[in-house]
Amino acid sequence: MTKNRNKNWTLKEQSLYLSRIGDLLDQGYSFEHASQFLLFQLPKKHSQDVSSIIESCKQGESLYTAFSKVGFHKDILGYIYFAEQHGDVSFALREGSAMLQKKLNHLDKGKKLIRYPLALLFFVGFMFTMIEKILLPQFESLFTSMSYEQTMISKFLLRLPELNRYLFLIFGLLVIIGFAYYFLHFQKRTPVEKMKLLLKIPILKKVTIMFNSHFFSVQLSNLLKGGLSIFQALTMFEQQLHSPFFREEAKEMKMLLRAGNRFEEILRVREYYEADLAMIILHGQSNGNLASELQHYSQYVMEKAEEKVTRLLAIVQPILFVIIGIIIMLMYGAIMIPMFQLLNGI
Repeated sequence: MTKNRNKNWTLKEQSLYLSRIGDLLDQGYSFEHASQFLLFQLPKKHSQDVSSIIESCKQGESLYTAFSKVGFHKDILGYIYFAEQHGDVSFALREGSAMLQKKLNHLDKGKKLIRYPLALLFFVGFMFTMIEKILLPQFESLFTSMSYEQTMISKFLLRLPELNRYLFLIFGLLVIIGFAYYFLHFQKRTPVEKMKLLLKIPILKKVTIMFNSHFFSVQLSNLLKGGLSIFQALTMFEQQLHSPFFREEAKEMKMLLRAGNRFEEILRVREYYEADLAMIILHGQSNGNLASELQHYSQYVMEKAEEKVTRLLAIVQPILFVIIGIIIMLMYGAIMIPMFQLLNGI
């Protein structure tokens, strides 16, 4: 039975632990001995979980079951599940660890890129509120006492800080609607429906397709290296529990294979993968080196995905700064233009 995500282990700690286990396995350690060796080097809060993993393995349970019980991340569980089908556990642990580390790196970059602009945005919002509550009433009193007729520009700028409050309310409402949609609607959809919705979001479509192509090609490659046929490999995808989307995909692909369709033709019309994946499979089958070519292709796709994510993150910060710059200019105008108009009217 799979446990909920373990909060004792950060994703970074899970990644590091599995990477070290993989290295020790490469040096000839058994999994049990490698885990016992690392047990003395880990923080006490992790000792119970590692001991539980060791005990589960002693009782004959699979690595997948052992790590599921202590609530490891689903991406890591996916690599462990497939590793036990093809036998190269050390590779799977290192690969799963590397994938998780890359995901963490991109999350950290994203947080760093938006942290300062968001702080600046909230500060500007606070300044707008102060202008609305303190400065603008003074301007309005002056206009009234001098019987000065305001221009359209000054009327707009004097009302601008009021819009700030409504913009924040609209933003908060959109966030609430987003969460409500996610939990009440999106979560109830089938895995395939969820994937189709993701592909309708332009900023996510390309990256999602790349990650799908990487995961499918690297796992299929390892299963083929382990001696399984394509049909048997798809059966492994169908039987796993950590990725409902790929379980449904495998079921669909097997049905199409039974109907006489060629594997590369099936992938060619699937919208969830890169178009060149079908060509790689056709080329690999023709020269009898499909497993190796899929392995190289998975690395190539991951490099492309990393570049894409990096470019997307690099675009976010300048956009935020432009928005903040426009807001600051409007705030400056809200203060200075009415003042100049008052001076001209004297």
